[in-house]
Amino acid sequence: MGTFITSNEVEKALKVTKNGKSVGEYNVKSELYKYTPEELKLRLLQFLGRVYTKDCIPDEWRNAVVIQIFKKGDRRDPKNYRGISILNTCHKIYFNICNIKLESCS
Repeated sequence: MGTFITSNEVEKALKVTKNGKSVGEYNVKSELYKYTPEELKLRLLQFLGRVYTKDCIPDEWRNAVVIQIFKKGDRRDPKNYRGISILNTCHKIYFNICNIKLESCS
C-alpha cells in the first residue's frame, strides 16, 4: 500500500460512503463530509493522512455504539436479535480509503 493518502483516494472514499446511514457517537452525518467545501476536505485529507502515516487511530475510533436489531421470531427471545456497531463517520471514511488502497494492490 502507498505511504500516504491522496486527495483522489479521499474523493473516491467519499463517493462510496452512503448517505442516510447511522451516525456514530458524535452524530456527524456522512453528508457533512461528502458535501463540505474543498478547504475542509483538504483538512480531512491532512487529518486522515496523519492517522495513516503514524499508524495510530484516534481513541474515539475505538468506541462503537452497539445496538440490537430484531431478526425474526419471538421478540422475547434474545437469540432473535443481532448486534450492530455504529461507528464514527470519519472512521468509516478512513476504512473506505484503506479498502481502496487494498483493492489497488490486487
